[in-house]
This record gives sequence, C-alpha cells and structure tokens, in this order.
Amino acid sequence: MECVWKRKSAAARRKIRQVQQRKSALLQIYMDPEDETKLRTWRKLIVDVPIDRILPRDVSFGPGIERDGDAAERLAFFGDKYLNLSVALALENQLAENGETMSVGEMSVLCSSARSNMLFAKLLPKLLTPDMVAAVPEEAIVEGRQHSVGTLLESCAYLVRTEGGEEGAAAVDELGAFLLEEAEKQAEDVHNYKGALYELIAKGVDGHVVTVDKMGEAMSGEASHPQRFESQVELDGVTATFLGRNKREAERGAAKNVLEKLFERERQRVLSGEDLGSRGGSWQGTPERPVPPPLLLRKNQGSGSFDTMDEDEAMAEAQSP
Repeated sequence: MECVWKRKSAAARRKIRQVQQRKSALLQIYMDPEDETKLRTWRKLIVDVPIDRILPRDVSFGPGIERDGDAAERLAFFGDKYLNLSVALALENQLAENGETMSVGEMSVLCSSARSNMLFAKLLPKLLTPDMVAAVPEEAIVEGRQHSVGTLLESCAYLVRTEGGEEGAAAVDELGAFLLEEAEKQAEDVHNYKGALYELIAKGVDGHVVTVDKMGEAMSGEASHPQRFESQVELDGVTATFLGRNKREAERGAAKNVLEKLFERERQRVLSGEDLGSRGGSWQGTPERPVPPPLLLRKNQGSGSFDTMDEDEAMAEAQSP
C-alpha cells in the first residue's frame, strides 16, 4: 500500500511540475518582445475584457466561473465578422504596398488559414491574457475542441472592437494583420522557397542573394515604402527583387519570385523548341521543389554567393524553414 501511495504521490508532483512549467512557458510566449509592438493596442485593451463574458458553453473552459455561454457564442459570431474584415484589409494593404497580385483562390486560402481555430489555438498565449489562456483545458486542442478556443478569441475581438473606445477598431486591425502574418509564415514553412534557393546556390547553380537595409532612404524621403529591407536575387540568369518588413520576409519573397520566374522561362523555352542539350536539359520539378539540369551543377560548382553568408551557413539555411 505504501508503494502505491508513493507512486501516486510522485505522479502528482510530476503533474504539478508540468503545470508550473507549462504556465511559465505560456507567460514567456505571451511576453515575447518581438510581437509586443505588433499587438501593442490589442494587448492594452484586452486586459479590460471580463473573462466571464467570453467563456464558451463548454464548462471545462474556466471551470467554476459563471458564464452565459449562449451570449458568448453570439458575441463570437459578430467578432468573427470583424476579424474577417481586419484580415482582408491587412491583405489588401500588403498587396498594394508590395505591388503584388494574388488569385482569388490564393487569397481565400490565406485568409481562411489566418481565421482558423487551429491557428488561434497555436497562438493563444500571444493573443490573450495569461488568465484567459489558463482557462483553456490542456487537452482541449488534442480532443478537437478548437471551436471553443475560437469562441474565446472572437468574443474578445467583438468586445474590444465595440467597447474599446477610439482604439477598439485599431486594436482588432492589429490582430487581423498579426494573424495574416502568422498564416503566411505557416505557408512559408510548407513551401520553403528560400531554403530551396540557398540549397541550389550551395550546390553550384549560378546565383546570388543580396539584401540591403532601406531605412536610410526611407528616413531621407527618397523611399515612400514602409518596408525596410530589399532583397535582390539572381538564379541561373533570372533576377527578382522583393521589399519586406524584415530581412527574412524580403529574402523569402525574392526567392519565391525568382523561382517562379525561372520556371516560367523554362516553360517558354520548351514551348519554343529551344535546344537545351548543352545544359543537360531543362529544369524539372516545381518552384517549391526545383531540380536543376545536372550539367548546371557540375559546371558552376561553388560559384554562387550569399551576401555575407558562407557555404556552411547557407546549407544550414536550406535545412531550416
């Protein structure tokens, strides 16, 4: 009996440590300084949102706290619409600033991803206050109760938008822009254009990547774009540029553009019947997973450049999303 009690006691202590570690980790994520500026107004206003007004019908969320789950669901319905608008506006502004275009299908997929309950659940510690996050049961995500997680955030968005005074609309717009950016990061992780580009250059395909900080020009009035970094990329004779809010975004955008232009060039070459024998054929695969002609690798081994990055660093970049 004593051994059983000791085992149970040890298991209980482990559980307590796990809960404490989880809460500590959540607090560290919530205080992430990188996101502080992006969500400054949103975080300022959500501290005034009463938790009992946003809890869903599921009583495992914030057990012991009285709530009107039906009222929270109604708030979430309208909060969802405000978030939809904010995400769409953020995408519209981004495309206009970058001079980009996207198909309706691409825009729909991206906005749906930014508005998904799964993304909400993943980012919850960054989006809500620690006490709101603590109200979410640990097993909720595993058991597929993301809808209730969505209710928390969407009802909160409604209250911030309608009761947050003059800053309410700006706060929800901040949230929409942040969700869009996070959805784009997820898409980049699936299609790692930058990693593919660096790997090709490291293996010998002729190309280079140069990224410059444009802040000086912007401050002097010579540039009107809010984007700070410009990345210029060349690969196998094809060039592309991209302006980004940070170096990572600029390089990923330029990598995507150059690979898509490269495959369009190859398509035109094949259609025109151009002889590509001296290159060992044409590029194969897709812009997401490009396969260069074999002779191109042997001919240009070690000829590429990565700004100030050496070959080992470039290969490490190719391995990471």
